[in-house]
Amino acid sequence: MDIFTDDDLKLFSNDSLVNGTLKDFVYRVKSFSLKYQVTVNYTESKDFEASCFEWDIYQHYDYTDRNLLRKSLKLEQHNCDDFNAFDSKPMFAANIIFVLILATISLVLTFKYFIDIAKMYNGIR
Repeated sequence: MDIFTDDDLKLFSNDSLVNGTLKDFVYRVKSFSLKYQVTVNYTESKDFEASCFEWDIYQHYDYTDRNLLRKSLKLEQHNCDDFNAFDSKPMFAANIIFVLILATISLVLTFKYFIDIAKMYNGIR
């Protein structure tokens, strides 16, 4: 069973490989950024004074030098509640670990995707 159809792939479809659209796209893109927003809400737990955390995850990829890929990761945490001193709360470390795990998984999968695209690109050259 196929998960993706040709309509889902659009730029990465076989037609784009044949007519050179994908090659032109890869050549023109120099950098791109991704932003994720994750909200962790512990409102049902009554032990926490700060029960809602918002995470902003920024990933930036720059490959203006075609043989070098520069990646950066920036994390920002905001408190949804009115309570500001959330450093001493018991779930603060768990939130940091959770977000770091998600960000690392995202970086690994993105890097694997780039390797697969590079192999496909080298195969059509």
